[in-house]
Amino acid sequence: MAHAKTMAEFIPSVDEALLYKREWMQSRGRDYTTYIDLLHTFKEPPVSIDVLTRQCELIYKAYNQRAEIERRSISANYLLTIDNLTERLSDGDLSLPDDIVNGNIGNQFVFAVMFCHHSNPNVYFGCSEKIMNIIVALNKFDHFWNQEINNVVLRKYTIFHSVMNSLVYYYHLESLSHLELDILLRKASEKIMEEKQ
Repeated sequence: MAHAKTMAEFIPSVDEALLYKREWMQSRGRDYTTYIDLLHTFKEPPVSIDVLTRQCELIYKAYNQRAEIERRSISANYLLTIDNLTERLSDGDLSLPDDIVNGNIGNQFVFAVMFCHHSNPNVYFGCSEKIMNIIVALNKFDHFWNQEINNVVLRKYTIFHSVMNSLVYYYHLESLSHLELDILLRKASEKIMEEKQ
């Protein structure tokens, strides 16, 4: 199966997701090794400053280009101030990413979502600029969400989560894990952007 080369050709499917996942795992590239590091680091609950510091550093390393600037915004010390952080993560509280961001915008949203995602990957969908961009583009083609969306709207996690659920049901992706969905959307976005250049 060949990957879609343009946005108009891209139709998310289970087969496409599994193909991207296979390629991702076989490559043993930076994304894959960082993911293995994240899995190991997030096995520990975020209850101490040392654990939270390691988790924050790895999230910044994996997902942010401007780590030094962003690190000043959301830190392990800040996360420790959030009431019932561990319980809310294990309960899958969908308001938690927005509470972590605390009204700020920018890459902090991606940090907050990915922190929650790696803490409880079965509840929280992964998010990145690439994923938001492809969601917006897919909705323009297929209108799986009941209104127009953009990256600003998607920066409220409860909305992002609802949009992702709609995407999953619209394209019949229910059998995919959140990791497989994340790989599908990120890799498809990268592939389509490569073809444009």
